[in-house]
Amino acid sequence: MKNKNYERVEALFQRCLLKVMSIDLWKSYITYVRETKKHLPAFRDKMTQAYEFALGKMGLDIQSFQIWADYLEFLKTTEVSNAYAENQKIVAIRKVYHRAIILPIINVEQLWKDYSTFEQNTNKNMAKKLIDEKSKEFATAKRVSKEFEAITRGLVKGAPALPPHLTNLSQLQLWKRYIEWEKSNPLSTEDTLTLVKRAALFLESMSKVLSEKGDMQLGRELSQEAANVYERAVDGLLKSNMLLYFAFADFEESRMQYEKCHSIYNKLLLRDDVDPTLVYIQYIKFVRRAEGIQSARNVFKKARNDSRSQYHVYVAAALMEYHCLKKFGSNPDYVLCYIDFLSHLNDDNNTRVLFEKVLDQMPQEKSKQIWSAFLDFESNYGDLASLLKVEQRRNHINLEEYKGHQTALLVDRYKFRDLYPCSTYELRAMGVHVVPGGDFPVPPAVAYLMTQIPPPTCFVGNFVKVDDLLRCIAERPIPEQYEKEYTAKMSISEGSEINHSRGSKRSAADIENENSDEETTARPPRHDVYRTRQQRRQG
Repeated sequence: MKNKNYERVEALFQRCLLKVMSIDLWKSYITYVRETKKHLPAFRDKMTQAYEFALGKMGLDIQSFQIWADYLEFLKTTEVSNAYAENQKIVAIRKVYHRAIILPIINVEQLWKDYSTFEQNTNKNMAKKLIDEKSKEFATAKRVSKEFEAITRGLVKGAPALPPHLTNLSQLQLWKRYIEWEKSNPLSTEDTLTLVKRAALFLESMSKVLSEKGDMQLGRELSQEAANVYERAVDGLLKSNMLLYFAFADFEESRMQYEKCHSIYNKLLLRDDVDPTLVYIQYIKFVRRAEGIQSARNVFKKARNDSRSQYHVYVAAALMEYHCLKKFGSNPDYVLCYIDFLSHLNDDNNTRVLFEKVLDQMPQEKSKQIWSAFLDFESNYGDLASLLKVEQRRNHINLEEYKGHQTALLVDRYKFRDLYPCSTYELRAMGVHVVPGGDFPVPPAVAYLMTQIPPPTCFVGNFVKVDDLLRCIAERPIPEQYEKEYTAKMSISEGSEINHSRGSKRSAADIENENSDEETTARPPRHDVYRTRQQRRQG
């Protein structure tokens, strides 16, 4: 921009502006529009569009104060020619103030002060009423801005993204804490648009909520925004992360974008650094749900022709064909046999009826295996809507236990036997450790401890059985040659002790007997007066 090479600047903006949510980048964009459009007759309109575009994307950023302030100053300096235009200008400025003073951004107090002055100068009679109407929302924004500063203290937002094995775990925990805070709706706003923009990481679920409420247009817009976020994720450092691809495919399936789902799975299958086995398994499940059993068989055929595929693909295909279920029931042995029988008959309806009946009667603390079996059943033989519905019911019933484990539960949805959609480093970064035994997920305290200790692979190796080693040493015969040498050395050592009181050598046997006597019976002193007198009396 300094060299006025605006063609290259515009090309750079096209590449990164909508992908890099940096407040400094968007300030540069506004400066670029101001410099390149100032000679145009419609300069004011172009600048207004640029400000609105920037604030639509970055207006909720805590550092966006300067963009708001510049926009307001730009509107205030706009020249008008008549009273009607003056009124329109005042209305436009007031609308921008009303949008800005309710946002938790740095220096929101200054915006409030400027707004109060603006209303006083515009109409003193109406000023108090207008200011009072917004005072409560401003107070909330001010409080939340302080909370935001506290919750993000230590968070390095400008740090580059790193692969999972290089991730700073302390920064990861700060990001998780910040995301949970955003999800809690700290502004307590009922403005759906503001809420979903602040919860941008959760656009998929928010678009569904909006569609259910009837706001179809906004729901579609946010749904497309969520798709864009997924596209960015799978094209970045996590481009080999199967979990992201599977979630992306499920999202597109929920929008009935089946061709897009095919392209997602095929894109992942083309990667040489990914084991395609689990990809084929999830692909088969999707195609069976969306297009039927024959299409699923075609995908299985493709998997068979792929030399990289492991035996798991055959197991998954067999389960799909034969509807073989696993665990179930308040009486596990009996009900498991019953479910197995129904699955062999391909009796989906009665299987679901049995699931519902048992879950209705079973105590919550015993139902975990049943829910897992139900989810497994829907994952293999149901549609996506049924799967999500059962998952939502399961999570609601076990709300406290599964709280904070959303990512771990997502991993559990896509894993197949010992195949996981993430690498060991990625699982560890998310607080998930693959260990044999136990229920899933582990308690929060244990999960945190597991993130601090080395993974199980560090403890694989040869370990000495101490008891067996000592037994082997004790039972091993000593060669005769070494036994004689040892005996001779001990005899010389024991016989070399000197009797210092007599100046002569004593044998080891004498020393041993003397020590033994001292331990058992105390010897009388040499000049024992008491004993001498007793002997005389007796004589």
